[in-house]
Amino acid sequence: MVLKLSQKIDITDDLVYRILDHFRRFKTDYAKSVGRDIELNKRVVCEILKKLYNEGYLEKRQS
Repeated sequence: MVLKLSQKIDITDDLVYRILDHFRRFKTDYAKSVGRDIELNKRVVCEILKKLYNEGYLEKRQS
């Protein structure tokens, strides 16, 4: 799977797996935390997370 972002970054399968692994390990989807873990900018991670939620890879947490 390759999704295009507005900032010209491809979301590859490896990147998705790294984000899902972070989510599994830390039970958090905060962009700052994910960004530090996978070494990406917080704004880029926000956009990636939004795409993953829209594609159904992640479920929104209950407030």
